[in-house]
Amino acid sequence: MLPLWEQENHQKGGVNVLIENVIRLGRPLIGGGMAPRDVLLQVSDVMGEGKKFFQNVLVVEIEDTRFAVHPVSRWGEFREKEVGKNKTREEFFPDDKVVGANFVFPRAGNPLKAQGWYGIPAYPIYTKTLLQFAAQGDEDAGTLRQEAIYSIKAFIEERKRKTPFLTIADDLIDTLAEEIYTQASQLKFDNKDKSYGLMLLVQLKEGSPFVIKEKPVPLGDLHFSNIGTSLLYPGKFLVSNLGNVLEAFWPAKIAEGAEMGEEKNGQCFLCKEKGALVSAYCKSWPWFLHTWNCPNPLNWKKNEMTKGIAICHSCYTALSYGATVLTKLTTELDYNLTKELFTPVSSARGKEDARKGQAKARIYGSAYVVPLLDNKLEGEEKEEFVEGFRIMLEKRGRDNRLDTHLKTIAGFDYVLPQELSRDDYRLNLIYFSGDPNRGDIHVRAIIEDVVPSIAIKLDDIIKKVQRYAVEVAQNMLVLTEQNRNRILSIYSSLPFLLVNAFGSSYLWTTLDSIMHNAPIAANRFIKNSSLRMVQLAHNLPDSIFSLRDEVIFYLAFKQFLRLYAERERCEKEGIDTVRDWQELKQVLMELPPHEMVFSNVEEVGFAAGVLTRLFARQYYPVSGKKDFVKHRVMTFGSDLTPKTIWKRALVKMREYAARLDMRVTNDFWQRLAIVLLEFENKGTEIEREKDSFMAMFWSGYNLALSPQERESEEEEEKN
Repeated sequence: MLPLWEQENHQKGGVNVLIENVIRLGRPLIGGGMAPRDVLLQVSDVMGEGKKFFQNVLVVEIEDTRFAVHPVSRWGEFREKEVGKNKTREEFFPDDKVVGANFVFPRAGNPLKAQGWYGIPAYPIYTKTLLQFAAQGDEDAGTLRQEAIYSIKAFIEERKRKTPFLTIADDLIDTLAEEIYTQASQLKFDNKDKSYGLMLLVQLKEGSPFVIKEKPVPLGDLHFSNIGTSLLYPGKFLVSNLGNVLEAFWPAKIAEGAEMGEEKNGQCFLCKEKGALVSAYCKSWPWFLHTWNCPNPLNWKKNEMTKGIAICHSCYTALSYGATVLTKLTTELDYNLTKELFTPVSSARGKEDARKGQAKARIYGSAYVVPLLDNKLEGEEKEEFVEGFRIMLEKRGRDNRLDTHLKTIAGFDYVLPQELSRDDYRLNLIYFSGDPNRGDIHVRAIIEDVVPSIAIKLDDIIKKVQRYAVEVAQNMLVLTEQNRNRILSIYSSLPFLLVNAFGSSYLWTTLDSIMHNAPIAANRFIKNSSLRMVQLAHNLPDSIFSLRDEVIFYLAFKQFLRLYAERERCEKEGIDTVRDWQELKQVLMELPPHEMVFSNVEEVGFAAGVLTRLFARQYYPVSGKKDFVKHRVMTFGSDLTPKTIWKRALVKMREYAARLDMRVTNDFWQRLAIVLLEFENKGTEIEREKDSFMAMFWSGYNLALSPQERESEEEEEKN
């Protein structure tokens, strides 16, 4: 497996461009003028994935050779959180002060080992290690005590090597380990499987992130954060200087990149500035983990990744910031959509079976916005950019602003803030699967340079399609609240519509095309829908509800294509100007027969479907309760085709009516004659476009009767 920057990606710019975009994202955020607290909350994980570590906090106060180990404390509380209807789970919510013990949650590697580099000595402790510290085990007490002290000492020594700020003598660590054990051994574990901790070494020295103050700082202070009372200075308070914490954060990240390669003097791969360079290795984002083993060139060593890509310290800082923010913006795709990605698009039975099973993979999505130009944002524009990303990270819009929830077009939750909705920004979407915590990333799509106004218009189109789908359903059956909600859910997602129209193999390329106003060919969609309808027809009447769902989908997606074409004001390949079904039904039911005109194959197909259904309604009671299509048209399990409909349905209707003494109106026969004439005139076209004909045939068949008429008929059939 090649390093990510060496891999070729079928999407436009590949991973090289992704790295550049992440840096372009990080630059204005770093220079955004935010207070240290706000920056740390964005670049660290103390309020996110890392919050669980504040259940058991071991604070060690150190000054020169003096030290004091504080009793284990809890920086937060457990609360019940709603996770579904009538379902809750216990979750840990940290205190505001955790920002002063800043760290980045390790997303790969052995969690029991030191991960990356540490800006300040704030070290997460996993369950197994915490149990060792507390001497929990089946051995005798003396052995457990010695093992606990040894593990504490090894824990500190290993992390000291990766913490530039920490300078304590080795012999002091020995004494520290014994005192830390004394406090850790007091721990009581209600649930050993959920026990996590944090060790915070508060070293008081010149330039330290930690200071002594006469009184605690106010909660939420933008520049300082409380740690607790001081044991070395009774009556005073330990406080974290957040500005100094932030200053220590970036050198640690750069040291992390240098682990896998550095150059004293070279040209940055991106900004072209000359100076010290490091690799793009970045623990805060699993995309850049050094987890592959081959096939790097044979003359490369593990710490020579700069031969693939090398960036300056400034770009690396922006990369770290942008990558951390992007990780927080990453979320899992809607589960029902993920399942749909693994269903066979042309098999109705296969789709139903796949929907009943489990999703074969977890798919993730990220969305972020970058300035269109590389010019530095200044003044109010920079403030708006920073505020916009704050809203994106919160993942909720503001009622008093024109923020847009764009799950409809992306398939995952994210908010496009009003501040970032102008067309001098560009929206980027990333889709991938795999296990991010192992650095196992499989890129499925990178959709770049989306104009925000286009995304917003697409969102508006999907909402119109959603309403249209409900309208179609209401004219086909009496909708229950449950069915209405199901339809609203299905038709609220552009990716869901695309994967059902074209199949998963074409989802990402089609989504990319739509995001960039490219033409969409409808042929594949029509063929897939027609195939599913033909397959479902074999199991009528048992499959009638599934067939109706297919009709709703077919008409709704045609409406999407129509609205999409209207928005672009240009012709799209494969999109006909077919009248909507309401107008066609009105032509068939209300216009005088001699005024009926059908301009294309789909309209003839719809008319044939309506007339077949109206005839079948009268055929049922006089034929011994037999379904006309199953009994007379689809004989011996044959597929229904335009030719079959012509020969066995439309042409034969007069014969069946006479044989069974059916009282069919003259108006019906006149309308049938017009449709038969159109059938003959357009025979060659119908044969060539049989998929379009069949899809509209089943649409007309299912929309011929009003919901009340259909419900009444179904009640009669039951009796």
